[in-house]
Amino acid sequence: RDPKSVHLTGAPFKTLINSYAMHGSKGAGEKAEIVLAKLEEHYYSGLYPEARPSVDMYNDVILVWTKDPCKGSGRRAQAIFSQMQEMHEEGIPNMEPNGFSYMALAVAHALCPEEGSEDRAEKIVLQMTEWYLAGNDDMKVNIFTWNNVIEAWSKHSDAELALQKTLSLLEMLTNKRDARGRSLVVSLTAWTYESLLRALSRSSTTESLTKMESTVNELITRFTNYRKSEDRDKNDRDGGNHNNNNSSNNRAIIHPSINHINFLLQAYAKRAVDDASIAKRARRLYQTAQRQLRAGNRTMKPNTLTYSIMIDILTRSSHHALRSDEQDNISFADSILKQVEGLITSGIPKVEILSTECYGKVIEGYEKQNDFVKANDVKERMRYMHSNRL
Repeated sequence: RDPKSVHLTGAPFKTLINSYAMHGSKGAGEKAEIVLAKLEEHYYSGLYPEARPSVDMYNDVILVWTKDPCKGSGRRAQAIFSQMQEMHEEGIPNMEPNGFSYMALAVAHALCPEEGSEDRAEKIVLQMTEWYLAGNDDMKVNIFTWNNVIEAWSKHSDAELALQKTLSLLEMLTNKRDARGRSLVVSLTAWTYESLLRALSRSSTTESLTKMESTVNELITRFTNYRKSEDRDKNDRDGGNHNNNNSSNNRAIIHPSINHINFLLQAYAKRAVDDASIAKRARRLYQTAQRQLRAGNRTMKPNTLTYSIMIDILTRSSHHALRSDEQDNISFADSILKQVEGLITSGIPKVEILSTECYGKVIEGYEKQNDFVKANDVKERMRYMHSNRL
C-alpha cells in the first residue's frame, strides 16, 4: 500500500510503551527502546507527521529502565534523556524534559547496579533542588525519588561513605527550606528510615548504635502516642464531643516495622560476643515488637530474619552473666524456636521452618551448659520439623 494512504499517529506506540512502563519485566527496557526507535523512524521519514514522539513517551521509556535495572540500565536511560533534550533543542514541540523526566532518570541511575550510579542519581536530585529553590516548582523532587537515591547510597560498598552520604541527604531533607519556608518533602517515610538504619547498622561505632536505638525508639514512641491519641479521639466522638482539634491527625505517621527492628538487631549481632548488655537490649527490643504486634501494628510481625538474628545474638551471648531471676539466653533462644514451631503447626501462612543452623546453635548452647536432656529435645524437634516440612 501507498504509505501516504495510511493514517499513522503516535497513539499505538504510546500505548505499547506505556504498557512496558506499567508492568515492567526482564528485557522490557530494550523492547520499549525498539518501539520508540520505530516511531522516530516513521516521524523522521516525513510520511507520517502525526506519528510524533512526545515527552511522555520518552519519560515512559526511562521509567521502564527503572523497572528493569541491570548493568548499563542507567546509561541507557541517560541516552534516552539526552535524545529528548536534543529533540527539544531542534525545535520539536512537546519534547522539553520536565520534572518527571529528571526524577525518572535519577531513579534509573539509583537502581542501576553499577559503581558510581548513586553519585549520578544524587547529582540529578541536587540540581533539581537547586532549580526548585530558585523558583521552579516543577523541579520539586518527590519523596519516592529521594528514597531511591538515599537507599542506593545506604547500600554503597564503602560503609563509611554510605553513612556519610545518607546522613547528609537526610539532613538536607529535614532542615533545608524554600523561599516560602516549606521543607523539601512533606514528610519522611518508613522507607527513608529503613535506609538510615541500614547505613547505621553497617558502622561499627558506638555513636551509630546509639543513633539507631534512639531512631527506632522515637518511631515506636511516636506511633504509640498517635494510636493513643486516635483512641481518645474515637472516645470523644462516641461521647458526642466533635470539637477535638488534635493536630496528630494532620501529619503523616510512620508505622515502625519489623524491617526497622531487624536492622537494629543486625547491629546488635555484630557486638554480641564482646558486649554483655547486647543480649538484654535485643530481648527488650524483640519483646517491644511483640507488644506492638499484639496492639495491632501488623507491620511488626517477625519474619525468618528476625528469629534467626535473635537466636544468633542469644547463643553468642550465652557466656555473659545474668541475674538469678533472668531467663538464660539459651532458654530464651529455645523459646523462639518453640514459638516458630507453634506458628507452623497451627497453619499460620508464610512462616518458614528455621534452619538447622539455628537449631544447632541452641543445641550447642545447651550442651555447653551440660544440659543434654534439653539439647536432645531440641534435636528431636528439629528432626521432626525438617522431616515433615510442615
